[in-house]
Amino acid sequence: MLKTTRQPALSLSLRIFLLSSVIGSLFQVYPSFAAVPEPQETPAPQDICKTTVRVMPLGDSITVGKSSGATDWIAYRKDLWNSLIAANYSVDFVGSQINGDSSGFDQDHEGHGGYTDAQVATYIYNNDPDGKVNWLSKNPADVILLHIGTNSLDEFPDDVEDILNEIDQYEADTSSRVTVILARIIDRVPPSQMTNKFNNNVEAMAQKRIDNGDDIILADMEDDALIIYKLFDDPVTPGDMYNYLHPYHTGYTKMAAEWKQAIDDLYMQCNTAPVVTNPGNQVSRERDQVSLQIEALDPDPGDALTYTAERLPPGLSIDGTSGMIGGAISAAASQGSPYAVSVTVSDNGNPFRSTEVSFSWEVYPWRDIFVPLILVRKN
Repeated sequence: MLKTTRQPALSLSLRIFLLSSVIGSLFQVYPSFAAVPEPQETPAPQDICKTTVRVMPLGDSITVGKSSGATDWIAYRKDLWNSLIAANYSVDFVGSQINGDSSGFDQDHEGHGGYTDAQVATYIYNNDPDGKVNWLSKNPADVILLHIGTNSLDEFPDDVEDILNEIDQYEADTSSRVTVILARIIDRVPPSQMTNKFNNNVEAMAQKRIDNGDDIILADMEDDALIIYKLFDDPVTPGDMYNYLHPYHTGYTKMAAEWKQAIDDLYMQCNTAPVVTNPGNQVSRERDQVSLQIEALDPDPGDALTYTAERLPPGLSIDGTSGMIGGAISAAASQGSPYAVSVTVSDNGNPFRSTEVSFSWEVYPWRDIFVPLILVRKN
């Protein structure tokens, strides 16, 4: 039989010390043993469908509108504002700067002539060493139109990412949600390979963030805006640029259209386009009386529909409220046959949405039908 020796019992204080040491070691080796902080609640997205959305045009002199041949410095902002209002958007441009003629558009913006992407990263939220400039806190935005990188251009996206990080920090600190519409910046005259490299690197960086859930929409100003990178007074091919860096008013109009398309993508969730049944190809004769109902409905309760038509046979028209195509087809209408008809049904939602259907309408000449009279002689 093996003889054992009983070890003296450890004191309570020593046991507590040893236990705490073991637990501390576990926390160092296995961090998952540490206390897990309470998960932070993700802020609810701004209800862009029911409220006025604050839009911040953010950038350098291209956002301001300097050196564009215009004295009122409206940049793309006035054309964009007008197109948004025409489409029934509810928006408010915000920013600490005011430029542009005062007739009928919101002049607020956050464009700063000569600023680099690094400077914007400093001042957009809380990196200003003096604590005097804090654009987002002073003018909160729900959507930011970011066109930056032209000044001190290089191929690196780091400063743009710093801007996005600052915006994310603002969201976390204020429990808000900001969507950034991030531009591949416009090129210059003559076109620069460095612009393309910078844009490709910015897009790759942004796409990784998008894949991880960041609220970013890319807008391709470099190519998709279809800007002609020649000076506006080029004697051979007039372009859309006022000088080697800044657009002419035609270039700004194209930029506005590209921003508008990106905003449309953001707002697409707000209103469903009407559903329209295509009536199919039609065949008629001259002088025929026509009654053709265009069938349509809107999935969104309360939206009213309006109807327009193009290239109907002469003599026909569409009722803008009911969608009934009616009238008498004109004599000689067959001479223009067939007619490529398009009907557009639009709603009054926010923003306006529409659906178009197309069909052919064949019109044949009108001819009297004669029944020949046959006389039979009796013998």
